[in-house]
Parts: sequence; C-alpha cells; structure tokens
Amino acid sequence: SVVETFWEREEPDLFGPDIQYIGVESGRIVFVGNGESQPLTIGLPILLSDVVYDTFGAWSFGLHGGGHPEDGHGGIDWEYQAGALVYAAAAGEVIDISMNTGHPPSVQWDVVQEVRPGVHLQYGHIADPPSVNVGDVLVAGDIIGSPSMMPDDSHYTIHFALRASSVDLCPIPWF
Repeated sequence: SVVETFWEREEPDLFGPDIQYIGVESGRIVFVGNGESQPLTIGLPILLSDVVYDTFGAWSFGLHGGGHPEDGHGGIDWEYQAGALVYAAAAGEVIDISMNTGHPPSVQWDVVQEVRPGVHLQYGHIADPPSVNVGDVLVAGDIIGSPSMMPDDSHYTIHFALRASSVDLCPIPWF
C-alpha cells in the first residue's frame, strides 16, 4: 500500500491571546480559551465518491512546488468530478465571500466560515455564484457551492484551509 505524508512540521504552541493549542486530550486534538467545551471536529468538504484522481486527487498540506509558497501549501486541494458539490465541513457562520483572482479568466470565489471564535475554514475556488451568503449560519453538510473548473480545463477543484488566528493548520487531525 502507498502511504502519503500530509504534514511533517510542528504545530505552533500559541495562536493568539485567546486561543491556545494544547495538543491531544482523550485522543483528540483540542483548543482551549475559545469558549468551547468540546474538541474541534470537522468533516470533509467533499463526498469521497466525488474525489477523482485525473490530475492530482488531493494536493497535500505543506507540500512544496506547484506554484505554492516556500513554506508549502496552506490547505488541501481536492479534485472533484464534474457535477459534484462542495459541502460545509462544520457548523458556523459565513463571514466572508471574496473573489479569487488567482486563476483568471475564470470567476471563482473564496468562502470563509467561522467555526469557532478565531477558527476559520476557507473553501477556495468556488464557482460563480456560491450557494451561500455572508451571514448565513451553516450546519455540517450544507451546500457551499460547486467547485470551479481550473483555467486549463483539466479539472474541478477547491482549496480547503483551516486557520486559527491567521495561522494555516493541516486540517487532517480534525477530520
């Protein structure tokens, strides 16, 4: 079997004055100081049956290359099959929708959802128009929109990122 490493760097100890990473508690990675009593849990933004492997399948967190910065890819890119949908990975409010100008000429949107105070999920490369609006409060599984076709017409994709106090984290420990 093939094993793929998604994350090899150490997590920072402190994300800000109100959110601290404390490691593993009862087998789960937890945050404290954010008013939550349960460990953070997120689902996938994609149905596993909708993942395709025509171009890359899943572009890993922290991976270098492919036009990503020196410190590596700050999320996971999922490759979707045609007609698939992007789903909310957790409950929370949509706090921002902005145009993603990184892949002209296609019109794409980044949708940001706050799932805990200071903890955000980004669904990047959503096709025009997204299915949600700023202020919408979602539950896990609600439709965010459709993945965008990349400008080279080779695949549909989204960029899925987890951030705490603007620090990119590998979402895998929270799945």
